[in-house]
Amino acid sequence: MSNIKDVWNKERIAYQCRYARACKRFEETNSESDRGAMLEMSYVLHTVFGLSDKQANEVEKNNGLTNNDIDED
Repeated sequence: MSNIKDVWNKERIAYQCRYARACKRFEETNSESDRGAMLEMSYVLHTVFGLSDKQANEVEKNNGLTNNDIDED
């Protein structure tokens, strides 16, 4: 894998982990500011990193990883 692609994937996974933490925080607090953070991160996952709705749901369930990320390990 090229260096650029490797860095891109590491940043994507790091962002997915932040998103998963934001989802958990929202579930615990039900705060509007946590909800806003979660929705903003979801938007970035879809538009910048190109995740589908299904993959975003996988990230929430798998603590920051998609099923493909798990299979690659």
